Amino acid sequence: MSTLYDLTAEYRTLLEMADDPEIDPQAIADTMDSITGEIEDKADGYARVLAQLDADAEAAEKQAKRLAERAKAIRSNMDRMKERLKTAMIETGKTKFKTELFSFSVRNNGGKQPLVYTVNPADLPKEFRREKVTYSPDDDVIRRYLDNGNTSDFFHYGERGQNLQIK
Repeated sequence: MSTLYDLTAEYRTLLEMADDPEIDPQAIADTMDSITGEIEDKADGYARVLAQLDADAEAAEKQAKRLAERAKAIRSNMDRMKERLKTAMIETGKTKFKTELFSFSVRNNGGKQPLVYTVNPADLPKEFRREKVTYSPDDDVIRRYLDNGNTSDFFHYGERGQNLQIK
């Protein structure tokens, strides 16, 4: 059986031959039917493989989600264990020590001292806040503008893509 690439090339060649008045139209029709049948068979095979790959991808996504949830639960357990150990070290006053395998210490975090806000940032006096202005296009307004036959140097409709649909 020919590859899809070969069948496509044969189809193009056959279309070019169809313009030649010296070639028997029945021979062209028979060859066209043969190629079309092979392309349809090939398409069926592609659809089977695509369906299997889709099932495999869904299974992999479910497995990845399950593993991510497991990793999150493990990290959460680790955080709780660290917090319990830190609390015990602080309460016992034993905030720095070494064992054969590890060194332990409870230290203050570095960096800038954190700020605690007692009001909503919008309620701060003007000299203590920064305003952010963002712009985004209003697609609905722009579509109505273009649909009414207007044109603009700032926007226009693009070409729609194509997709393969297999049912």
